[in-house]
Amino acid sequence: MKTMFKVLSFAAILAVAAAPAAYASEVFNAQLTQGPGSTPAAKVYFGTGNPNTNFAVNGDGTVQLGLKAAVRGVAQPIVSSGMDYSVTPGQQPHSPGHFDWNFTFSANTGGATLDAYTYLITLTDDAHPAITNTFDPSLTNGNALATSAGVACNGTTPPPCPAYNSATDNGFQNSENLAFGYLPGYGFNSTDEITIVFTATSVGDGHVVTDTINVVPTPEPSSLIFLGTGLLGGLGTMIRRRRIA
Repeated sequence: MKTMFKVLSFAAILAVAAAPAAYASEVFNAQLTQGPGSTPAAKVYFGTGNPNTNFAVNGDGTVQLGLKAAVRGVAQPIVSSGMDYSVTPGQQPHSPGHFDWNFTFSANTGGATLDAYTYLITLTDDAHPAITNTFDPSLTNGNALATSAGVACNGTTPPPCPAYNSATDNGFQNSENLAFGYLPGYGFNSTDEITIVFTATSVGDGHVVTDTINVVPTPEPSSLIFLGTGLLGGLGTMIRRRRIA
């Protein structure tokens, strides 16, 4: 029995040692540190509605990826708890037909050009894994773009933004809404958690940088009140039954 325990313990140690550290280099509620300009605010180049705050940031020294969730239309940051961004399910009050929150992505390759990497974002409904979608964020319509010469489109450039050129640009950003068709089958009032994974893969050596967030819908206060009322009603019924018994 002792020998078997030793073998199992050794196997467990090997398994832990072999497992990669999940999100070991990912930093939450952070600012982007790569990007055009010399000030923290200038590291963000997608207009004034996307402040350089509350990103989940990951990089390898060359490419830096950023992800976050934010309240749509009001530039209101959502402070995450680790990798979890809590959002209110439902439609945006000032913009019917759109989710109440946006997801924002940012990629910057520093001294390299964007074509040194390939890019993918995968969105998955964790409760229903069949509801998923993968797309190339570098090709998203309306991306803000950055070049080594400076900001190419930062919200002050009249639309349309300059055409995407992976051989000269070294950064892109955008803020998107699920209502734009990014996750068909995921409803406005769904309380399922969504995992968003942003990856950049080096064309040269296949090295992968991954940035991950969870978007966690939380009930509105009115829903919590109804839930509390229901719980109290159930408790009252139990007490009455005990008294009758």
